[in-house]
Amino acid sequence: MTGVRGHPRPATLKVNAWFDGGWLGEAEISYAGPNAEARARLAAEVVRERIGGALDIRFDLIGVLSLFADYGGRMLAELPTGNARDVRLRAAAAHADRARVERLLEEVTTLYTCGPAGGGGVRTSLRPRLSTVSCFVPRERVPARFEILD
Repeated sequence: MTGVRGHPRPATLKVNAWFDGGWLGEAEISYAGPNAEARARLAAEVVRERIGGALDIRFDLIGVLSLFADYGGRMLAELPTGNARDVRLRAAAAHADRARVERLLEEVTTLYTCGPAGGGGVRTSLRPRLSTVSCFVPRERVPARFEILD
């Protein structure tokens, strides 16, 4: 080979850091038959009112609106109610406080008996999250060897 040239080492290195990202909770309940979509929307409103401002909850109506990140429910509010007869309401939230996320799961479970009629098939999930951030650091700040810390 001829004409090969190198470049100076960069002054900074990219670092990916992972850290405790709190908790992710998801809960779902199904509605079927006449007015299923309206009942699922009502269930979302019931949960939103019961939780208040404690969490930023994402609601999806699977079978109606579930592909876009609609935290705050703006898209759902602007979409006219249709005639979907098979709808699954999904509520999801992340927070550092596990108890707040657990409350969301409890509220959706409560819809079985205290929500719009005909809800069923509740599923809940709670799991820890890892978050990541990427940044650049000066090369001299990065040790040549890393040690694993317990």
